[in-house]
Amino acid sequence: MKEWWQTRCGTRARTAPSFSTSALTWLEAGGVYVVTNLRGGGEYGRQWHEAGMLGQKQNVFDDFIAAAEYLIEEGYTTAEKLANIWAEEYGSSDDPEQFKYLQAYSPYHNIKQGVKYPAFLVTGGENDARVDPLHARKISTWGHFVHRE
Repeated sequence: MKEWWQTRCGTRARTAPSFSTSALTWLEAGGVYVVTNLRGGGEYGRQWHEAGMLGQKQNVFDDFIAAAEYLIEEGYTTAEKLANIWAEEYGSSDDPEQFKYLQAYSPYHNIKQGVKYPAFLVTGGENDARVDPLHARKISTWGHFVHRE
């Protein structure tokens, strides 16, 4: 069984139900399609949105982990197969207080030597104004280096 997991969070934008021919094709091919509305999104109002901002950003990751654990426990996927295919919500590295929690959940800053990580896909867009594509290249290179050690 293959998984296609889409997450919704990080902006006030609300995600309305919609039809996706790509998702339908995926399902018809035997895949599992999951959409998670994590804290930080606008689906459940302002309080829900703020519960995933700035110093509360860890809630977003906790929600994501809880969703993954549920899917594993219910037999939709396994830990081995599961893959997780900045602005005011995330904070600023220029602010010393915000930098602390940014660094705490930064994938790049938390890669550890000697840990065997699953394969991952990193994407970055040349026209994405939020994140320079260099960051995607940087974590891919560092992840490759750690695996080769």
